[in-house]
Amino acid sequence: MAFHRANPHVYDELARLARRAKSHGIRRYSIGGLFEIVRYDHAVSTRGDAFKLNNNLRPYYARLLMERESDLKGFFACREAAPGADRIAQIVQSTGDQASIFHHPV
Repeated sequence: MAFHRANPHVYDELARLARRAKSHGIRRYSIGGLFEIVRYDHAVSTRGDAFKLNNNLRPYYARLLMERESDLKGFFACREAAPGADRIAQIVQSTGDQASIFHHPV
């Protein structure tokens, strides 16, 4: 997806925030909560066009973070994936490209 390629800082920031929460003893947290922090931080630190962070990306980022970052495995609660969503891990593993999961319809 073009968004992910154009905004790699979103993944990095979500990982940083999740690790910060873990360092304060939080064992599980909401990807939605972290999305709102990223939105807020961007809104107060930049000028210009509004930053768009689609809520539909939440489960993909949660699963991607837990797949890629071993210290975040199990950190986010995820609902059972829709049919076909199990392909996310296969696509990430086979391509090694974080952005590739956003090309696959889930």
